[in-house]
Amino acid sequence: MWSEAQGRRCIVLGSAPSAFLPSPESYDCSIVISGAIALMPAPDIWVVNAHTLKANTSSRQQTVARYHGRSVGRLVCLDLPIPREMVHWMREHRVTASTVTKLSRTARGRALERVGYNTKRSPSTGMMSVAFALLSGASTVMMAGFSTERGHFYDDSAVRMHVVEDQAL
Repeated sequence: MWSEAQGRRCIVLGSAPSAFLPSPESYDCSIVISGAIALMPAPDIWVVNAHTLKANTSSRQQTVARYHGRSVGRLVCLDLPIPREMVHWMREHRVTASTVTKLSRTARGRALERVGYNTKRSPSTGMMSVAFALLSGASTVMMAGFSTERGHFYDDSAVRMHVVEDQAL
């Protein structure tokens, strides 16, 4: 899984409006989801979903604008082919990462089954990241920037598509 999380106090940061960020002394591994990288510019792990990179929407444009020039420890790409498409995207946006990992829908499904989640629809990228931090051996996992309300801190029109699935996990 994610060696950066093993035995560490992790924070998983989503991009919900009014995200409260605890003091850096309370965690020693940071995992950010998509556009939340604007709130924590150099995370240990950054999880990006392929639909965020490919969709032609206002929300996607605002999300991707926050990616430009970022440097991270591990970049986890959900449902995005590697290396050709991801390398092109990283060059275009001047994103650097020590490690790039692809995580397919099948691999996510198998991992989520290990934590007792077994519905046909996937949870949000944020809740999936919480499960992966726990499966990776994190000593604790804090969550910030999660909500069942509509919107993101940078785009209040964005719809949350996984509310029921997140609550089930």
